[in-house]
Amino acid sequence: MTLHATRALRRCAIVAMAASLTVAIALTAAQAASSFTVLLGQIEARIALSEGMVAEGERRAGERINELRQWIAWWESVKALVQSKQADLQKTIDQRRKNAELMLKTLRGMTSDPKQARHIPNFGWYSIESATALLTSLAQEARKLKQAISEGKDNWHVVVVGWMTGGAVQARIDGLVAEIAKIDKGVSDGSYQFHGPFGWQTIDFHRKQAQAARDELLRVKEQIAKGDFPLDIPGIGRLTRNQLEKKLEGVDAAIAKLKAAAGAGDYQIHRASVGWVTANKLAATIEAGETSFQTMKAAVSDGLFTVHIAGAGWWTREKLEAKIAAFDKTIADITAAVRSGDYNAQVLGGWNTLKGLKSYIEAREKRLGDPNLTQLQRNQIAEEITAAHKAIKEWRDMSAVDLAIKGFEKTTYLAWMGTILKLAKPDFDHRALKRDEQVYHMTSFEAELALKLKPLEAQRDAYLEGLKWFSSE
Repeated sequence: MTLHATRALRRCAIVAMAASLTVAIALTAAQAASSFTVLLGQIEARIALSEGMVAEGERRAGERINELRQWIAWWESVKALVQSKQADLQKTIDQRRKNAELMLKTLRGMTSDPKQARHIPNFGWYSIESATALLTSLAQEARKLKQAISEGKDNWHVVVVGWMTGGAVQARIDGLVAEIAKIDKGVSDGSYQFHGPFGWQTIDFHRKQAQAARDELLRVKEQIAKGDFPLDIPGIGRLTRNQLEKKLEGVDAAIAKLKAAAGAGDYQIHRASVGWVTANKLAATIEAGETSFQTMKAAVSDGLFTVHIAGAGWWTREKLEAKIAAFDKTIADITAAVRSGDYNAQVLGGWNTLKGLKSYIEAREKRLGDPNLTQLQRNQIAEEITAAHKAIKEWRDMSAVDLAIKGFEKTTYLAWMGTILKLAKPDFDHRALKRDEQVYHMTSFEAELALKLKPLEAQRDAYLEGLKWFSSE
């Protein structure tokens, strides 16, 4: 037997001794037969207390299992969020590949030389060779992500939890499921341990106590039937009125102290989800949690709540709105420049606008009108005009690519706007879960106090009844 179990046995024996004396006794010292009712009531009360503690242990186990199931549900929601982040990052990589494919297609339309570098909007200087290498790198990045996800080594940031791999999230869920299985086994074999009004207890300890008390009840009844049990105040012993009154005063003081502590909110209980708390402390925790929740809710409403978007880093709704507005302005500016012919693209060996190219062609065509030109000069000017016309086509392709990619990127940021609340949800759910646990346990103080007072009140009733033995003095 463990030290905890030994101490619990002593406490329960003392408590049960007092609790048993709740049975009404209206006797004189001469009514010896009825006096045994006190003793039998003492043992029956011990049985009832042990059975009650078994029921309390089973109830507390069910209570804890319910809490763990709620945490499993929360971790399942985190797992779903991680899976969503996986999908979002894969979409981001796919979009980057599409952009690179568009860039490569544009390059191939401009040149057949695989090493000739051209400046592509939103990418910079690229050749067909380097653009192909970029696509290969993006494909490798997608494969690495897929492998990390399959091995549970993918690492993500989840509000409240922080950085965690997909495998670690599953391990948390598996751990909670295992804990529930352990509790179920503990209830079945009696090894489940809980903290009640008399300290740390196991269900099996009280099952054995109840059976031992039943065996004792049978033995005592046999002794009474034989007539060999001494006349005494059962459960109290041989003592004077003063001694009994002093014991009664001590019990009254203990009851008053407990009730005073409960009335002041200082009575302390223990629950797995909140630890050691008083009603005052738990109420303050609930109030602080509500204040923090409202602050967080206001931050989400105001667009200031910060979340981590896979592949993009840390963002608030306010920053996303500013980014989208900047894209709108950039797209509008580029569109206006394209329409006016002032868009600047790297063509014809340098940076040129449509207006500039057209002016260049006009100047070349006017030069052809010079009758003094040699045939060689005319051929050279004709080649320059042809190159300029080709450059106009490239200019249009460049501007179209620029607008298309900026439109794609704006769409990506717009999509992220819708994920802010989704990414903030674990924080909302976590706070709600903690609050529900805390609010639920606010009702535990009165019930546990009643259990704590029960043996003391039973002892007081027994002492009051025992005083009647002295009424003939």
